[in-house]
Amino acid sequence: MLSYFRKLIESAVIRTMLPIITGIIIYSIFIYAPPPFEVTRIVSFRTSYIMMGILILFFFAIWRQNSFFWNTASLVLTLAFFSLSILYKWQVPVYSGNLIGGLLPWSDAGNYFNCGNQLLINGKIDVWCARRPIFPLFWGSIYGFTGLNLKLSISILVMLNALALYFAAREIRQISHSLASAIFILFSFIYYYNYAGTVLTENLGLALGSLALACLLRGERQDDEKISVMGLLLISLALNARAGAFFILPLLLLWFINRYRGKMPSWSLVMSGFIAIALPFFLNVVFLRTLSQPGSTAFSNYAHTFYGLAAGNKGWTQIQIDHPNASEAEYPALALEKFKENPLMLVWGILGAYGDYFKPIGAFSYLTGPLSYSRAILLWLAFGVSLYIAWIRRKSGLFNLILLSFCGIFFSVGLLPPKDADARVYAATIPFTNMIFSIGVVTFLKIRDFFPDKDCAVPSQDDPLLLPYVALLCLAIIGGPYLVKSSLAPLGATQAPINCAPGQDSLDMVSGKSSTVILDDFTETFSPMVRLEDFINGINLGGLGWYPNLDAALLDLTNGDSLTIGFDPSSSRAIYLISPARSLPGNTASFCASPTKNESLKAYSFYYYNPPLSNSERPQMLTC
Repeated sequence: MLSYFRKLIESAVIRTMLPIITGIIIYSIFIYAPPPFEVTRIVSFRTSYIMMGILILFFFAIWRQNSFFWNTASLVLTLAFFSLSILYKWQVPVYSGNLIGGLLPWSDAGNYFNCGNQLLINGKIDVWCARRPIFPLFWGSIYGFTGLNLKLSISILVMLNALALYFAAREIRQISHSLASAIFILFSFIYYYNYAGTVLTENLGLALGSLALACLLRGERQDDEKISVMGLLLISLALNARAGAFFILPLLLLWFINRYRGKMPSWSLVMSGFIAIALPFFLNVVFLRTLSQPGSTAFSNYAHTFYGLAAGNKGWTQIQIDHPNASEAEYPALALEKFKENPLMLVWGILGAYGDYFKPIGAFSYLTGPLSYSRAILLWLAFGVSLYIAWIRRKSGLFNLILLSFCGIFFSVGLLPPKDADARVYAATIPFTNMIFSIGVVTFLKIRDFFPDKDCAVPSQDDPLLLPYVALLCLAIIGGPYLVKSSLAPLGATQAPINCAPGQDSLDMVSGKSSTVILDDFTETFSPMVRLEDFINGINLGGLGWYPNLDAALLDLTNGDSLTIGFDPSSSRAIYLISPARSLPGNTASFCASPTKNESLKAYSFYYYNPPLSNSERPQMLTC
């Protein structure tokens, strides 16, 4: 019997699939049976040098081993570690500009969540969603196939990023050192933590950017132009999913031509590289024509950014300040008019963007806590070391890749002002940035003879799952929206519209699983079941002053209240509904509700269903 199992484990298929199957099982256990808060709070390491050092050494110790068991362990631990990013938010619960109660999407995240509902119910997304159609359609397909399960869909997004970053770290280990992999994983986690649990484009941009880096590194190391072409396609797809440093595309195309010019004719390299980069742009057009409302335009919101630059780097909101009554359709013309008023202001705006980026905390604004400033200075030093060595060794394909990828990001900075979105806009290229300074740290230590060039006597084998994973993800992105549209029955309210009392609106609402946060005196918080005390503490700690009216409305809630995010099929808008938890209208229902009296919250369709009772009248909640 033992010999049978030994042969089974040694078989090629099992050795290929066992690590990822084991990783997904452990990840699922963590999601559905989470460790206690004392374990998940490890994510607070982001403000501690000591904890960061311990985690880097821990991952280094795992990644430096070279066997089937340790490679499986590194994948399992990566998935488990990334699961903490959402478990912590569900246990705190985190309140931010894009999350309520650690779970419900708000602001931009709420809009993208609504885009997925539009695909499922109407079969098309609206003009706002079509500005970046790839992610909202991908999100809609995930949300649809999970049966409108918000927590499960979010868990899938986190898992996709954990796997993508794992593959990138494996390739960094191959070309550098396991310490570089450990640093890369840790700082990529710090970046991703800000978006884990949200329905934001950064989820797909980071995952695809990581896979692009993995393919480019493997293609360069194996001298395989086909894998490198896949890397070009993936970075272009990442930038179409989450717009960012587009100038990296021509620079990587230049690297590709220079790297393989001895293997293929120049015209063939140019055509294959150009087609790979162009295909995601073509996919955008196809999505706009087939799954978006007429009049939709990709990247139409860049007019906000350009106006802010033309005003002297005043930020994307400047156009709304100067032209409060203008529609988004008028923004491009207004931005061009602003540039014509004083073209020199655009130059000052671009210089200001570079100034913001190269401040100590600029490019690394995702670092949080009191140590972020000094931490960023150390990262810039490592960055400089890596670029200096890349310049010296620029004839090497690897170091030429490092140099040109940085140049692509650098040339993009002037048109991507950090003032607008900090590091969000660089989601697709953050893996390249993290790779550069990770290799810089290791290169410096190698020069100082802290350890030899190779940390393993036997080179690690390539992970056979990288390319199949890339293929499956691309198929899901391209085909998922069409498949979910054709296979799922239309969703909508089953009851007829009803007449409502004066001051109330008749609503049709569809809400999914785990789309309601319930407040009560639970033993512990794990969204959607949230202790009222934890909920209030989260608002007081996370409220950044962006939505003071929302803060006030949420602080008015008490035990027995609930907050639900749903979708109104008739108006294609998201609905935020506050109601007694015992009086929830159901997942699909038509009912009367009172709109909020706050004008700013009315824009978010904030409603009260059976307005909250007084404390003396409030019914007791059942223990969940």
